[in-house]
Amino acid sequence: MIGKGKTVRVTVNIGGDVMAEVEVKTAEKSGGPQGGRAGFLEITPVQRAIGLSLSRAREGRGMTTTEMAKKIGISQAQVSRLENGKQGFRSYLLPRFAEALGKSVAVVCDPVSEPVSV
Repeated sequence: MIGKGKTVRVTVNIGGDVMAEVEVKTAEKSGGPQGGRAGFLEITPVQRAIGLSLSRAREGRGMTTTEMAKKIGISQAQVSRLENGKQGFRSYLLPRFAEALGKSVAVVCDPVSEPVSV
């Protein structure tokens, strides 16, 4: 848990290049439309950032979703859902994407400093 109402910058790096960066606030309270828990990140924007980054990297390699699916051992539909942020990533999938792309994949979360009032 990061803390209620805090902002976190999530950066997706592929092969050393920043592919996406998004700032996400942690939930103020439990429940709500996303069913989140207080102090935890809303995952949807993070999923979208990771998926978009992997999609761009795959396309940059001239690879189709069908080819990617075969390389990492999941269905083409699942690759599509992951790239479109419609499905969350399991930790075991990022290394598979990295191997298929021949590049490192890193997702970094950094707290954003709150302004100091004087």
